[in-house]
Amino acid sequence: MEDTNILTETQQKELFNSLDMLKYIISLFTIFYFLKFKNISLFIIIIWIIIHITSHKYFYSFFISITKSLEQSDLSQIHSIIIQFIFIGILILRTIGAILYSYGYTKMQMIFNDKGEEYEISKHYRNVETEYKKLYMIGTCIIVALLLFFSNFPKDIFNSLNINFSDDFFTSIGYLLGVFAILFISYLSIENFNSKTKIDKLIYTSYIFLLITIIIIFVRQLINYLKETVFECKLFENNNDNTVNGFFNFLTQFSAIYLTSVLGVLSAFEFNYAIIYQKLHNKY
Repeated sequence: MEDTNILTETQQKELFNSLDMLKYIISLFTIFYFLKFKNISLFIIIIWIIIHITSHKYFYSFFISITKSLEQSDLSQIHSIIIQFIFIGILILRTIGAILYSYGYTKMQMIFNDKGEEYEISKHYRNVETEYKKLYMIGTCIIVALLLFFSNFPKDIFNSLNINFSDDFFTSIGYLLGVFAILFISYLSIENFNSKTKIDKLIYTSYIFLLITIIIIFVRQLINYLKETVFECKLFENNNDNTVNGFFNFLTQFSAIYLTSVLGVLSAFEFNYAIIYQKLHNKY
């Protein structure tokens, strides 16, 4: 008789992947605590770079393992190709940026140590350094959120877009209006947030949009569970049920595309700040 208490090979693999992901998340968030300080020991910088490279290598492997489980027809969709290209490019760009920043910071610390002075830079470059750290932390959080999206809804995200203007024009327009309404509500809700720059507005809007999306997806999963296990019936007629599910699928797709695009923009600014900061040692 088969022992149902023993995890299958697939379940064990999923468990180990979850533990590995949790390990890197905890490590990175621990490093975030030290990065927020003005003066960081070179030991912490070295540890950070090691954790960054190993974690981003794992993120890449995790992402590739998801795409390998999909059919080629899904991966050849235009939005799927864009997501794959941007996501992998972001991991590379962030790694180069982290190396540039760590090199610049190490160089600056050595210069100030040789002068017998405490590390103190101009307000402009202090702001550049602060913005880099902020975008690095936020970008890492978005990467983790995207990987969770990709792993839980791979078919929904990488399958063909759930809108078809030629066959179902009005339904497709309805999906777009629904998603843009959520995005607009997210933008309006940040009015009282401390948004100093346009990038801050983009970050806060994306944060609220992600929260609303997660709540909506959770409610959808709960409804599906209740109607299948408790009520054992459909809540809508077949056509309406398909329309509602179609909207949820499109919302999941749009969220992945939107968050990947936002991450791309933030990573570009993050990389630019790293380049600007890295050149600072030439001024001392």
